[in-house]
Amino acid sequence: MNRACIAAAAVAVLICGCASSPPLRYYVLSETPPAGSAGASASSNADSVQVTKVALPRELDRNELVQRIDATRVHIAEDDRWAAPLDDLIRRALAANLRAHAQTPRTGQVSVQIESFSADLACGVELRASWEWREPGSNTPSERRRADIQLPPVGHECPIGEVPVRMSEALAQLAEQMRQ
Repeated sequence: MNRACIAAAAVAVLICGCASSPPLRYYVLSETPPAGSAGASASSNADSVQVTKVALPRELDRNELVQRIDATRVHIAEDDRWAAPLDDLIRRALAANLRAHAQTPRTGQVSVQIESFSADLACGVELRASWEWREPGSNTPSERRRADIQLPPVGHECPIGEVPVRMSEALAQLAEQMRQ
């Protein structure tokens, strides 16, 4: 067998191997209407709140979606990815929730430190975060607070596609606490 035949066979094997891989699926986090609300009510001060920074632990700062198996193990979904960096997705979802659902729009800038943010195999979600508000034009934090949010499991095995939905719900609850 000559080199050309070997090379052609190798290329054919590579193409067949690539053709059989499952497609990648991409997800985002989104604004979620507050509980008991029929829908979002846009705030007249759409630019009154800026989420300037979201800091994540390194184990969350990855492209793939992750589900917690137990206290020491996680499942990394290789074919299920965030459509953008997770800190950007969190920042956008929080900003949308803070702006859209505020009874009295709050003004200023907020930076958020995510300490823990995970979904388990039954879609129970844990979100621990702290944040600092800065009044408009100030470089000094006017308020520092933290929240521990727990969403109970849904009662059945959680497909990976439900993880972003549940995480968006947790972010809506965080935004609610941030507005208080």
